[in-house]
Amino acid sequence: MNTRTLFATGCMLALLAGCGSNERERVQGGAMTGAATGAMIGLVGGPVGVVVGGLVGSGVGAVTGAMVDSKDLNLGRPVWANPDTRIPAPGGPIAPAQQ
Repeated sequence: MNTRTLFATGCMLALLAGCGSNERERVQGGAMTGAATGAMIGLVGGPVGVVVGGLVGSGVGAVTGAMVDSKDLNLGRPVWANPDTRIPAPGGPIAPAQQ
């Protein structure tokens, strides 16, 4: 497997791990996501850039995670669980989604 592909996969998994429902989880997830993103951006600057980017990113992510309220993260019911969701029918009008 290519090193870039492996690194990109790791960064995407770190971004997914950044989800949290209480403040502690959001701070930890934000720090982890920020560190991964900062390290990826810092990769352009070489080894020193990775370290600095990771440190700065983790700090910014932790502060952002602490400042975000849980009500700001709740976007409501997912589309697939909403009975009012409409999907286009082939060659016809828009039909209700099947459950």
